[in-house]
Amino acid sequence: MQTVPGQLPLVLNRKFHLAKYESGHAQLLLRSGRSGYHDGEYLKYDSVVDVLFKNVSVLAVAESYHPLEVSLGGPAEFAGLRDLLNCELGDRKLYVLRSSFGGPVGYVVAGAVYWTDDPHGSTGAESVLLGGTGRAPVFAA
Repeated sequence: MQTVPGQLPLVLNRKFHLAKYESGHAQLLLRSGRSGYHDGEYLKYDSVVDVLFKNVSVLAVAESYHPLEVSLGGPAEFAGLRDLLNCELGDRKLYVLRSSFGGPVGYVVAGAVYWTDDPHGSTGAESVLLGGTGRAPVFAA
């Protein structure tokens, strides 16, 4: 997987859901497919977008986010999570997941985040971020 440097915050105006969590590989995949529903509205997109967190030690995430904003959390945000879950950052970072309009907030303590917007992708196939085939660029932050 060849990566291109990306910037946070990452804002993706699509609906994402928790697609896969692999405890053995400590990976969390959020996925936005080509279609879906949100608040009774039909959503249609021209690609599949995947967001992968690697080296995950802690997660507290909602079922879905629309849109998805991923940003780095600060010391104050981590203090609450640290006290609640008795965890440390170590060499990882706190990523904060948000939706707009007072939607759900989530937290992921992970080593890195990667994302791709794959116009040839399919939700029936493995994500290019997990070893699937594809030609879409992969971004990392």
